[in-house]
Amino acid sequence: PTLEWMPPPSILQRRGVITGEVGRVSSNSRRAGDILSMLVGIYGSKELFVNEYRMMLADKLLANLEYDTDREVHNLELLKLRFGEMSMRQCEVIIKDIDDS
Repeated sequence: PTLEWMPPPSILQRRGVITGEVGRVSSNSRRAGDILSMLVGIYGSKELFVNEYRMMLADKLLANLEYDTDREVHNLELLKLRFGEMSMRQCEVIIKDIDDS
């Protein structure tokens, strides 16, 4: 057996190795999707990732009650597109509570 294994060309093409575009991503949404997939993979499931995000969001917002939540609302809307309305419902409630207080 040889130690010089090479993946099939289709994998190399998808990753940009053959075209010389290693590390380049064609759009921000594609990159965000790839990062989210990687994070979900690290946490092991969508539910664990969403729970950790919720806890980090709560910590961030409670640490500074004068926090402008506009950016967090934007991020939440993007996450709702990816994970669904119901998965992100608790995060939405947290942001609304901070806005109302």
